[in-house]
Amino acid sequence: MPFYEEYFLGAMMHEAYQDQHKATIAAAEARAEAAGALARRECSSVESAALVADIDLLPMDVAVHGRYTDLNVISARSNFSDPRLWDRLVTTLVFDTGRPVLVAPAKVTLPPKRVAVGWNASAQAVRAVHDALPLLAGAEQVDVVLVDPEPTEQGHGPEPGADIARHLARLGLPNIMVQRVASGGQSVAQTLLRTAVDQAADMIVMGAYGHSRVWEVILGGATKDMLADPKIPIFLAH
Repeated sequence: MPFYEEYFLGAMMHEAYQDQHKATIAAAEARAEAAGALARRECSSVESAALVADIDLLPMDVAVHGRYTDLNVISARSNFSDPRLWDRLVTTLVFDTGRPVLVAPAKVTLPPKRVAVGWNASAQAVRAVHDALPLLAGAEQVDVVLVDPEPTEQGHGPEPGADIARHLARLGLPNIMVQRVASGGQSVAQTLLRTAVDQAADMIVMGAYGHSRVWEVILGGATKDMLADPKIPIFLAH
């Protein structure tokens, strides 16, 4: 009776899938609770929950929940079994939530003692700096890194980096150092990452540029590599 055999095997496979699905949800809930418990050591008002959604609808659900956070955290692209899902999620977090995003490697030093700020005098860089102020205020040193800066009236001004340094000083941030570095043929992202790593920075703060519909293009090349497997956490804001 092949019909009954096929039905029986199908029922078994369905049951096995249901068991695996329940186990996956239970594991996700346990991780969410563990993360929440860890966060509540520093802030008692932290809430934790596991989000269960269809894979195609996940970015939409992440966008909705991500708008009601102080900071969205996502692990590096290299930690995802589906890199394309990571691309969709980080795109959603950066462009659709209105909140900053922290791309985190396996090991993170928090709070950061030394922070490298990628500065190009853009609106996105301004947003990133102000969103990161709670982290910058607790750092022992803030390095404002400018890659191949040129004096301009409407951008950096006559002395690149001086305006943002004075602004941060007015906000009470100590030990601000402006560093103007040459790319030497590397991309801005590669130069910024190299500078931050060489100086043992604990975090990079930078603006995310462009529009969501061209984010795939923006993520190409060095910037995508920088976010795929970052050596240190990267704080992004748009």
